[in-house]
Amino acid sequence: MAEQPESEKQAAAASDDISRLAAFAERLRINDYLELLQRPRRLVWVGFLSGLGRGAGAAIGGLIVIVLLGLLLSHVVNMPMVGKYLARLVHEVNRHLPR
Repeated sequence: MAEQPESEKQAAAASDDISRLAAFAERLRINDYLELLQRPRRLVWVGFLSGLGRGAGAAIGGLIVIVLLGLLLSHVVNMPMVGKYLARLVHEVNRHLPR
């Protein structure tokens, strides 16, 4: 069996490298990304929607944590200071409202 010339070995190695690179790019979905970059309006819309989703998720998650923490604290600790503070706050707000 005759040995392949050096240039054929290099061509075969380059072909293998290109095939692996193409498979890697396909796994990364680079085509979808490049298509998105070519349509700026869609890119802005997708960014806007993802920002809305993140913001809403953070707000809802924070609200749930605060409510659960408040419920836990209300059952564990008697908080007369908080009640007095809220009563004073409500009184001040009502006092400054136009009649």
